[in-house]
Amino acid sequence: MIKRKIIFFILLLYSLFSLFPFGWMVLSSFKTDLQIFISPWSLPESFNYINYINAWIKGNFSRYFINSVYITLISVMGGVLFSSMAGYAFSRLRSKLSNNLRQLFLLGLMIPGYVTLIPLFIILKNLGWYDTHLALIIPYIAGSMPINIMLMYATYQNIPQDIDEAAIIDGASPWRVFWMILMPLTRPTAITVFILMFISVWNEFLNVLIFINNPALKTLQAGLMAFRGQYQTDYASLFAALVITIIPIVIIFIVMQDKITKGMAAGAIKS
Repeated sequence: MIKRKIIFFILLLYSLFSLFPFGWMVLSSFKTDLQIFISPWSLPESFNYINYINAWIKGNFSRYFINSVYITLISVMGGVLFSSMAGYAFSRLRSKLSNNLRQLFLLGLMIPGYVTLIPLFIILKNLGWYDTHLALIIPYIAGSMPINIMLMYATYQNIPQDIDEAAIIDGASPWRVFWMILMPLTRPTAITVFILMFISVWNEFLNVLIFINNPALKTLQAGLMAFRGQYQTDYASLFAALVITIIPIVIIFIVMQDKITKGMAAGAIKS
């Protein structure tokens, strides 16, 4: 009993230590720049909501927010669909070519994303996709495929192939078997892929900085740079913008955190 209380106390301290930067950022978002510099650790003298108005309207965060939601949802839905299709195909097609192709996809886990920036820039420029949302969506989907396929493949491997055969005998096509029967069975893993990819795409900054030049097409992460000038930075509005940026991630993680554990464990138990 005492040991359990000690462990609980240590975990509580760790949680408070982890949450402190987030709490400090939220409190600072209600201060003025002067208050932040004079008393950075004190509570706000008054809750100054004008920082959020400046971030949303003057900082053009309304446009950046729409861009981020659009790019993230399209990328995530494409990533879940294509990785699920590939995982299903690799788990059912028993051939040397299929196995080699799957291993080729997994090699993508060994390639750092920074290495591909220059060839990717050249490809996007030649295709006419530079400075468009396709310059972000296509690389996001392609870059997520190795880990996503690995998760989906492990899940489909644990679904008995007798289900496929029974459905085909009843007259179902391979597409109907995949879409109507097997894909619902992989929902925990698909939700995990959705969450992990959503967090990754939502927080991505480097591709936006390199492949997008038009301010109207930028996302929230790139929009944060608008509060940093050559000689000064509007820290109060910047903290407010950071809170706006983090809120969707926090909500999704709180609501769906149990799905991550279930999805990661779905392919770990052999049926």
